[in-house]
Amino acid sequence: MADNPKDNVKRAADTVTDTTTAATETARDSVQAGKDAVDKVTDSGRETLRRVGEDASRLASRNLAIGAQTMDAYVEAGKRASSAMSDVNKAVTEACGKSFSDYDALSKQVLSVKTVQDFVELQSAMVQKMQDNFTSMTHIYSLYINAVATSVQPIAPQVRQVPERLQKAA
Repeated sequence: MADNPKDNVKRAADTVTDTTTAATETARDSVQAGKDAVDKVTDSGRETLRRVGEDASRLASRNLAIGAQTMDAYVEAGKRASSAMSDVNKAVTEACGKSFSDYDALSKQVLSVKTVQDFVELQSAMVQKMQDNFTSMTHIYSLYINAVATSVQPIAPQVRQVPERLQKAA
């Protein structure tokens, strides 16, 4: 039996239709796979941005808290320094006033020296006043050292935390 040309055309048309249908389905599957891949990458990018945003927000909050703690420590250090230096200034003023008073008394005593005994007493009084002045200066120096030590106490923890913070940041 010979092939009928109509059958051949029909088979050829069916083959073209089947091929077109298969190509369309393959193209549709490829487009869907591409769309799925883009969606997956987009979702991954969105998740990454969300995590980066959360991390940035957390770091900003932490840095803000650290900044506030540091500022509070410096304010407290300033208050302590001001108070302590007020005590130092008061001690210096008192020491100066006492020294001037002592100088006035010694000046009068110098003018009243008439004998060797008066001179010996003057020398003893001068040595005593020098010792008093030395004691006053030692007290003032002690106040100053205590002022410095008291003033840095609030910021010492902040300074000790710097290496730890640098390690966390790295």
